[in-house]
Amino acid sequence: EVLSDFRLAVLEACLNALEHGQPPVEVEVEAHRQEDGVHFRVRVIDHGPGFQPEAVPQPQLADKLSSPRKRGWGLVIMRRFSDGLAFESQPGRMVVSLYRIASGS
Repeated sequence: EVLSDFRLAVLEACLNALEHGQPPVEVEVEAHRQEDGVHFRVRVIDHGPGFQPEAVPQPQLADKLSSPRKRGWGLVIMRRFSDGLAFESQPGRMVVSLYRIASGS
């Protein structure tokens, strides 16, 4: 279940990259199991304009339910279903790194 949740976070990062990357959209995904065999890191890289995650407002459930636009939950999902999240924003390149510690560690 833990890794299934992590896959959801990775999928959301990929969908965000596809949606916000510059045409032609190319998304690179790198997956690594750390040497300890317990920690996982996935990097999702796109060539979009980048963004500052702290500038993205936290979605409010009541507002989303009454709004015609129900989207905007990506960062919430990525944070909820990973053990760590890091962003590297550069002109023409955005890297989202997601981390997971396998259960039982």
